[in-house]
Amino acid sequence: MGYNDSMKKIIASKDQFTALLADHALSNHGISTGIRTETLSGALKLKSTPVETALFQLKQTFHEKKEEFPIYRDMFIYPSFIMEIIAFTRKVIAYDIPSDTLPRRNENEKELARIVQTALSCMEWEETENRTSIQNQFAQITSDQNYCLYPHFINEPYLYEVYDSLKKTIPVITTPEVHPQVILRHGLNARQEMEAIAQDICRKGKTCNVILTSMDTQYPLLQSVFARYGIPYCTSEIIIPVHIPSVFTALLRYGVSRSVQDLQQACRVNAFGVPLDLPVQQYLFSHFTQLQTGKSIVAKMQEDAVLSHSCGLYEAMENKCTAFLEKIQPALDSIHQAEDMNEMIHACYTIMAEHPYLRDHNELKAAMQIREILSGVNEQIHTKEDISFLADYLETITVKGTYQDSPFCHVTDLTHIVPAADISYVVSVDGSSYPGVPNESGLFDEKYMEAVSGYPSQLTRNQMYISQLSWIESSATQELICSWHTNDYQGREVQLALEIEQKFGKNAEAWHLDRLSPAPLYPHTITSETAAKLFMHQGAVTGSITSVENYFRCPYQCFIQYGLHVRKPDYGSLSTNAIGNIQHSIMERSVKDFHKAYASIDEAQIRAYIDHTFALMKEASPDQAHLLDMTQERMVTGIRLTMKFLQSFENSTSFTPDQTELRFCEEIIDGVILTGVIDRLDLYGKEFLRIIDYKSTGYSLSETKVKACVQLQLLTYAMIAQKLYGITPAGVYYCSFRSETYDVPAMTKGRKEIIETDFSDEAEEERMMNQRTLKGWTFTDRTVEMDETGTHIATLKKQKDFELIRACMQEIYSIFLSRIRQGDISLSPDESACGFCSFRPICRYHGEYRKQNPLVFQDVKFSVGKD
Repeated sequence: MGYNDSMKKIIASKDQFTALLADHALSNHGISTGIRTETLSGALKLKSTPVETALFQLKQTFHEKKEEFPIYRDMFIYPSFIMEIIAFTRKVIAYDIPSDTLPRRNENEKELARIVQTALSCMEWEETENRTSIQNQFAQITSDQNYCLYPHFINEPYLYEVYDSLKKTIPVITTPEVHPQVILRHGLNARQEMEAIAQDICRKGKTCNVILTSMDTQYPLLQSVFARYGIPYCTSEIIIPVHIPSVFTALLRYGVSRSVQDLQQACRVNAFGVPLDLPVQQYLFSHFTQLQTGKSIVAKMQEDAVLSHSCGLYEAMENKCTAFLEKIQPALDSIHQAEDMNEMIHACYTIMAEHPYLRDHNELKAAMQIREILSGVNEQIHTKEDISFLADYLETITVKGTYQDSPFCHVTDLTHIVPAADISYVVSVDGSSYPGVPNESGLFDEKYMEAVSGYPSQLTRNQMYISQLSWIESSATQELICSWHTNDYQGREVQLALEIEQKFGKNAEAWHLDRLSPAPLYPHTITSETAAKLFMHQGAVTGSITSVENYFRCPYQCFIQYGLHVRKPDYGSLSTNAIGNIQHSIMERSVKDFHKAYASIDEAQIRAYIDHTFALMKEASPDQAHLLDMTQERMVTGIRLTMKFLQSFENSTSFTPDQTELRFCEEIIDGVILTGVIDRLDLYGKEFLRIIDYKSTGYSLSETKVKACVQLQLLTYAMIAQKLYGITPAGVYYCSFRSETYDVPAMTKGRKEIIETDFSDEAEEERMMNQRTLKGWTFTDRTVEMDETGTHIATLKKQKDFELIRACMQEIYSIFLSRIRQGDISLSPDESACGFCSFRPICRYHGEYRKQNPLVFQDVKFSVGKD
C-alpha cells in the first residue's frame, strides 16, 4: 500500500482498521507492531455527549416545560422526535450557529427555535469544546512526522474541511494509478441484474468489488443470490439484525402494563428464553386468554360426542402449554415482586442476561449496549412513562459489524472505500439510487436548513459528497462495470443516472444472463421392503378411502402424510373438521331419535343438539366466542333448511334410514383394507340399499374423476355396504348443507302486466328449497321407490351400471396396491393436489401438473345402454 515503518499512526475509518493491520503484517513477517490506527474524530480528540444522557435530560426538561411549547408538546414522549432535536443541536454547536439566528418564518419555526435554545441551555454539551480541540490537534498532527492519512469517506462537511487540509499537509497512503476499462450493462429488473453480476463473477473467477448504491435494499438480495451461486465474500460495515433489544423491551412493556397482550408479545419474541413452537403458541394465546393453567376442559370434552375425538390433541397441547407456563413462572414472579421501577428493570435485565441468545456475539454486543444505556440513565427512570420512553428508544438499537468469509469478493457501498480488485461492479447506477447524495429531512429538512445562517449550502454538501466518489474509478485494475436495471418490479421505466451518463456515456449492453434450468427431478422411489414397512401390516395396506384418493393425486404427498405420518395438527375450534362433525352429529342423533320422521325436528331441537358442544368450544377458545356464535347461527339456519328439504324427500321415497355413522374396516380387494364411516345407509326392505353422504359444501359425482381415481368415496361405500348387507345398491348421493346459488329476476313479464318478484322471507325460502337436490348416481330403474315426485334427486332417470363400476373400482384398488408394493412415491401432483397441501415447503415442486385424465376404463361409459 505504499507505507513504511516510519508511518506509525494511520488516520482511517474504523472499518478499514483490520485490513490495514493485516496488510502491514503481510509486509512485516506476519507481525503488526509499531503501528496505530485511529479515526479522524479520535485523532482530533472530538467529544460527544452520550446520546442517552442528552435524550433523557431533554425529555425531562421538555416535559417540565411542555406548556411553553403548545405545538410540539405532544411529541416529547417520542424518542425519535427528541433525537432529531439532538442531531440538529449538535449541528448548531459544530458550525457555531447563533441560536437567535434560527429561522422564525412561522409559528412552527418560532417554537422549534425556542426548543433548540432550551436544549442548548438546559445541559452542558461536550461538543462545545470541539472547535478548540480541532485547532489544537490539527497543529499537533501536522507537526508529528509519524502521522499519515489513508483515504476514506467523510460525511460531515466541517470534518471534511479538516480532512481536505490534512491531505495537503501530511503523507497520504496511495495506491498505484489504475485505468480500468469502463463498461455499462443493464438488466431487466433488480433481481436479474444481481443474477447477471453473480454469473459474471462465476465466469471470470477474478477478485472483485461489488459496490452497492443502497446497502439497506440491495444487500438482502445479494445475500440470497450469492448464497445460491456459492460466491464467497466479505463486507464493509453492515447492520446485523439482532433479537435482544426486542426481548428486553417486551419484558419492560409487560413489567409496566402486566397485561395479557404484552405478555403474549413477550412470548412471541421468546423473551423468557423458553422455546415455544408456533402451533403451541397459537393454542396458548387462543385457549388461555389469561395465560393461566386454570381448570382443564378435557374431561368435559370426553363426555361430548363430537369433541371427544379431539381430546387427545387438546390434552397434549394443554400439557405443553402448562409446562411452558411453569418454566416461565419464576421469571414472571421476579417481575411481579418488584416494588419500584428500578427493581422491575433489574428483574427484566436479569432475565435477559440469562437468555440463550447471548451465546451469539452480536446479540451479546446488543446486550452490552443495553447495559451501558441503563447505567447512564438509571437515575432518571422513575415512572411508567419513563419506562415506555426507554423501551421505545431501546427498540432502535442496532449492531454494526462485518461478514468475513473470503477476500475474493468485497461487498461495500458508495461511502466505504475498499482496496482495488481486478473487477468492480457498481450496482444500480440509476437516477434514484446514484449518486445517493444525502439530503436533510424531517423537522429540519432542506427547506429549513437553507434558511440557517452558517450551515453549508446544499450545493456545497453535494459537491463534497460527489467529489469523494472518485475512489470508485480506481477501485478496479481491469474492469469497472456500472450496472442498472431498466424497469422496477411494477414495470415502470428506470433511467441511467445523469452523472454516469455524463462521465461514461450511455452506450450500454444488456447483461448476458444464462437461463439456468431447474435441477432435474429424480424419481422418488423406495424399496419394496421399505414400502411394506411403511404402508403394510400383515401383508395388507390399511387406510382410509381419502388416503387412496390422495395417493393418486400425488404419491409423494401420500408418502409423507401416511407413510412417514407427518401431519399438521388441527387444534382450532373453528376448523372445518369440527364444524363438519357437529353437522353430522345432528343428523345422526335426529335419525336415532325420530327414525324416518327425523326431518320434522324444529329449530329448538336443533339447538338442543348443538348448544352443549358450542358452549364447550367457547369455553375452550374464549377468544373465538363471537365467531363461534355466528357459526352456530349459520349452522342452525342451514340445518333447518336442509331438514325442510329432507322432510319433503322422505315423504316422496319408500326408503327408510337404517344406519347412521356406520363404521367399517373391510377388505375391498385382497391386500387392501379400508376403514371409514358411512354417514347414512337407507334400505328398501331387503331389496335395495342407498348411500347418502353429508357435505358442508356442494359436491357432485364426476365419471372422469372416478376413472382418474380421485373420487372413490361414495362408490366404495356402496361396495362395502353391499358386502355387509348382501343387498344391491340402488344409488349413492351427496346431500349438501349449503344452499345453492341461483338468479332471481327483479320482475317477470306477463301477458298483460309486469309481475314483480316476491322477495319475502317465505318466498325466498321456497326458492331455496326448489334449488336443493341430492347429487349422485342411480343404479336402478325403480325410480318411483327412490323419489316418487322425481324432484329431489338430480339425474334420477340417468341410470349407471353398478357392476361395471364395481369392476372399475376393483381395478383402481389393484393399481394402487401394485404401485405401493413397488415403492412408487413419485413427485407427480395433479392439478388439484397442491392447493391445500401442507407439505409444499418439503417438495418445492416446480414442474407441470398432471391433468385429471382417466387412468382406467378410458373407453367405457358407466351409463346403462352406453358402449
